[in-house]
Amino acid sequence: NMVLGFSGVGIELIDEILSKKDEQIATNNLLQVKTDILKIQEHASHMANVVANMTALNWNSSSYSETDKAISNQAFKINRVLAECMRMALTNFKSKNPDFHCEFEHDFDKNDLKCYLSVNDFSKAIMNCLCNSFESMIHKVNLNQDFIPKVVVTTRLVDSTIIIRISDNGLGIKPEIMKKVFNPFFTTKPNGLGLGLSISYNIIKMYHGAISVEKSDNSETVFKISLPAE
Repeated sequence: NMVLGFSGVGIELIDEILSKKDEQIATNNLLQVKTDILKIQEHASHMANVVANMTALNWNSSSYSETDKAISNQAFKINRVLAECMRMALTNFKSKNPDFHCEFEHDFDKNDLKCYLSVNDFSKAIMNCLCNSFESMIHKVNLNQDFIPKVVVTTRLVDSTIIIRISDNGLGIKPEIMKKVFNPFFTTKPNGLGLGLSISYNIIKMYHGAISVEKSDNSETVFKISLPAE
């Protein structure tokens, strides 16, 4: 709608330049056309990012045939992969926010926990959740320079289910939007795509797991992920 609207107005302004031959009108109209073209570029770039994220990630169960699943899935030690995800997520976030610092803690189950699924998919789901935590905490840093961001990741084996909790001390999620955070394209960020948590939700669901916001207030937000143990 933005692209069609701005491009339509641009054509009308150019037609006015061609028909009236007035230098002042031409100057004003060309300045407006330039402004509109910049807006078209901005919104087209946003759409390109949305499409790139949707096509790059296998976030829907229909993306896999049974053969694909058999090839990509494997049993892996979940604590080890979580530790690597924590390291990579922070490194990636700091590449765009070099002044951001965060304390990381983990409290992993002493059992040798294993899951049977795609390591790549699992890593995407975890890193999206961690990125969401970083975004919440960096906004809190902007409001309070003395604030120290902190993320805690825990794992527990409960019966035959692995429970992962990702906790951060960011701004929290408002109660009125709690049910929307996993919806595709829902975002509270001005330039956000609204796909990260939706992708995580679909990946975890695809492997017969569950993800939810267990708790959220101004002091702590906890994402809970449940997956069947191998």
